Amino acid sequence: MKKPSPLAQAAGFISGTAVFVLLYLAFRYGPHLYGQMKSGGIPAPIALVLVPLVPILLAGMLLKWGLVRAIPTEFGFQAVHPASYPKLNTEAFTRYNDALMGMGFVWVIDYTLTSGTVALPAFARLLVHPVHHCFAEVNQAFPEAGGLQPVRCVFGSLLQDGWSFGTTDRKPDGTTWMLRRPKSLWSSCPAASPEVMLQSHLERRARIASQLGINPRTDLTFDTYFVHEQAEARDRVEVMKRRNIFVALGDALIFNLWRRYEWMGALEKGARS
Repeated sequence: MKKPSPLAQAAGFISGTAVFVLLYLAFRYGPHLYGQMKSGGIPAPIALVLVPLVPILLAGMLLKWGLVRAIPTEFGFQAVHPASYPKLNTEAFTRYNDALMGMGFVWVIDYTLTSGTVALPAFARLLVHPVHHCFAEVNQAFPEAGGLQPVRCVFGSLLQDGWSFGTTDRKPDGTTWMLRRPKSLWSSCPAASPEVMLQSHLERRARIASQLGINPRTDLTFDTYFVHEQAEARDRVEVMKRRNIFVALGDALIFNLWRRYEWMGALEKGARS
C-alpha cells in the first residue's frame, strides 16, 4: 500500500553527504591520482577521464549503502489513539473517515509504525470492506524536517499469486518510482474523492484480475495486512540492492520531471509482448 516513505526524507541527507564526499575526494586526491596515472604511462586525456570516475564510484557506493540502510525492513504496528497526535488534521481525517464508513468500510485499527522501540512520526487508520474485499487506509505523516504532509487515503487489494494493487490520492514521487516492483501495482488519483477513488480501484482491479486469471484475496485481516507490509518492505530493499544507483537516481529525476500516475509493472510488460 502506498504511504509516506521515510526513505524520501533520508534520501536528501544521504545524497548531500555523497556529494560532499565526491567533492572532497576529487579535490583532495584528484591531482595526486592524475600524477600517478601519467607517471604510470596512461595518456593525459584518458587520465583526465579516469580521475573523476574514482570519487564518483565511491560516492555512488556510499549513497547506495545509505539508501539501503534507510529502507526499513523490520517494523512493528503499535495501536494508538488520534488524541495523541496534536498535529493531526482532524477535520480532513474526519472527512475521509466519514466517507469511508458511509461506503461500508469497517474500522480495524488506529496505528503507527515502530522501529525497535521507537514510534515513527505518523498516524494511520486501517479499515476493510467486507463486500468489496479491499483495505482502506487514511494516514498523515509528521516529518521532523519540512512542513506537515497532508492527510491522504489509499485503497489496497491483495490478489492471488503475490500480486497487489493500490489506488491513492497521494501524488507519486521519485522514490516511489525508483522502488517499483513488478507485482506491486498502483495508480494515483490526486484530488479525487474517496467515492471516485474506490470506484476507479474496483474497476481497475477487476480488469487486472481478469487479465491475470486470478482473484482478489478475501482473507483480509490485520494479520494479513501486517504480513503483506513486511514482505513489501523486504522487497523494496532487494530492489535497491539490485539496482545500479546511478540508473535509479536518473529514473527518480526523470520521473519528477515527467510524472506518471500509474504503474502496471509486469502486467504492462506482458500486455506489450
